Amino acid sequence: MFTGGALYLEEDLFYTPGNQDRNYTGGGGIRLQGRWVEKSLYPVQRPFDRLLGIPERVAETRHGFLLSLTAFTPDSLNTRDPIHDDRPYSSLLAVSTDRVAARGREAWATQLSIGVLGLRVAERAQRGIHCWGGRPCETERPYDPIGWRNQISDGGEPTALYRATYLRLLTESPRGGDGQKAVNVQTSARAGGSIGYYTGLDAGLTTRVGWIQTPFWAFTNTPLGSVNQRVDDGGATDKRYELFWYGSLRPRLVAYNALLQGQFRDSRVVIPATNLERFVTEFDTGISVGMLTPKVNASLTWVVIAGRTPEFLGPRERVHTWASVFLSLGPGSGGGGGR
Repeated sequence: MFTGGALYLEEDLFYTPGNQDRNYTGGGGIRLQGRWVEKSLYPVQRPFDRLLGIPERVAETRHGFLLSLTAFTPDSLNTRDPIHDDRPYSSLLAVSTDRVAARGREAWATQLSIGVLGLRVAERAQRGIHCWGGRPCETERPYDPIGWRNQISDGGEPTALYRATYLRLLTESPRGGDGQKAVNVQTSARAGGSIGYYTGLDAGLTTRVGWIQTPFWAFTNTPLGSVNQRVDDGGATDKRYELFWYGSLRPRLVAYNALLQGQFRDSRVVIPATNLERFVTEFDTGISVGMLTPKVNASLTWVVIAGRTPEFLGPRERVHTWASVFLSLGPGSGGGGGR
């Protein structure tokens, strides 16, 4: 059964004060959720989860499917020549299955992604954004990006990733008598790792403050980077709303990054392993508003600012910032259950 869908948009263009159109220049995704994912697609992921001993029989389980595109660029877009002292152009078009299994104050989130590096769909998307309305973007900012032939694995190369994350609710202030009006403060921690086009370990802390109705494991502020935000609350029996601010900090230990270092195919520009920054920190903050009723569950999250410390060493290393908008919509519990 279909139990919801979500749209994710991430763009440095959305964060006007720091819009420099470089590094992580943007991404987007469409996510679907339901029991059909568990029955038809999750069997491919299940052996990996079992190998790690991820619990299968828990109180809450959610399965999702995501189609996503992410794109990265160097600073100078108006040259066709390779830029060897900056990060390379790179892109990833991927399909992913994900599973969240929650029990009490802990949860396990896993993801299997299969994709293609180096397709030109990211170039077409970026050119469309830059050159809307037929403006002369070869001579005006933002420039027409004309160096995409220098991207990692240009022409296409298959790739894959498996990721597992453990989440734990650390603290939560008591709710009011009706569970709706009291301002709640919630802090959760995470620790995980991935192997594939991104290989490494990471940890993180997330704090939410406001009128919170969804459990800690139901919200993620990085839907294109890990397991995604679910779109139903699993049991609303009356009309409820939520509105909260959140902040998150996530240090990462990087062993390998195919979108910087390349994979098996030769690429014109790569970051050598000696210039890869092994310790990277990501941060973001934003606001989320949701409505949960027996008929419909909907949420809108605005990531006001997200950022990442330098991913490579050299004269052009830099912090990068962007912003995001996530929209989720699904039937309420009165419209039928499902996973």
